[in-house]
Amino acid sequence: ACSRGAFNSAMQKYYARIFPKHELTRLPGDHPIYNIHYKVHKRGLMGISNGVRLLAVHSPAEVSLAWQMNAYATKTDVFRLGANIYFYVTDKGSLRNRGVSPWPTAKKFTPVTTLKVAPVKYAGNYNPEPLAWKRFAILMGNKHRIAVDISEPTAITDLDASKHPVAAITGTAAFSFDAEDCRALRKYIDAGGTLIIDTAGGSKAFSASVEKAIAKILPEGRYGSIASGHALYTRSGFTIKKVSYRKAAGGSATASRNPRLRGVLHKGRLSIIFSRDDLTAGLVGYPCWGLAGYEPDSAFELMRNILLYAHTGRLSGETSQ
Repeated sequence: ACSRGAFNSAMQKYYARIFPKHELTRLPGDHPIYNIHYKVHKRGLMGISNGVRLLAVHSPAEVSLAWQMNAYATKTDVFRLGANIYFYVTDKGSLRNRGVSPWPTAKKFTPVTTLKVAPVKYAGNYNPEPLAWKRFAILMGNKHRIAVDISEPTAITDLDASKHPVAAITGTAAFSFDAEDCRALRKYIDAGGTLIIDTAGGSKAFSASVEKAIAKILPEGRYGSIASGHALYTRSGFTIKKVSYRKAAGGSATASRNPRLRGVLHKGRLSIIFSRDDLTAGLVGYPCWGLAGYEPDSAFELMRNILLYAHTGRLSGETSQ
């Protein structure tokens, strides 16, 4: 209020406490908040991002007074900015009903089986959404009485297929695995481990890095699309025929409604399962504009089937295309 410097300074200190791993920076001029619906000319917002979405939006200059005074004629940009922020956080949809949360309440259950997964730690933004796997585990228990044992983020060189039959990699930006990382991942796969990779938020730079890494890890592997009739989509009686994509995934994906998972066939099994479309943000369950990937329900169903398949899908004669 009143663009007071003392409040700005206090909030910057508070942001550092809330988000110690992320920095408050000025939003670029082409950020969706400035053009998602209305074109906003007066800019200057700051924000904190985890690489997938904005965690906080901060305006050093006052905006609330114009709303309070209904000064649309002279402060049109401020009203349009508010509308754009609304569209951004709802993925051009609507706010949830009051009292409704995307976060599930865990129910007690007796597990019919337990699936183990190890998030992988590497030199990059390896854990942009720390609650993704936790929410997924709650839903697996509530819906299917399946326990999901999630380890702490594990370094590539510490992966052990006997302890971690499935390892999961995600990220938001370009990266590169060195020779030691590639050797360790190859050793893990040869020992029977399965690698699940997804592009958080749909980052094209991350996806390009993944495909370069795959070529180094399993140069002789057969890489391609996983056919819609593959056992992964029907494993353990959970059949996936159609999926729903977020708006940013593009018209072709939304129109087809077919899953677009890819994989590497190596020694008779899918050793790497890769989604260039976001699963991570979908597992957390929130709406947000600009995420190129699956809607939350579809993200859950796909990851459920991927994990079940990875734990049991060592069939001979599989095909990834």
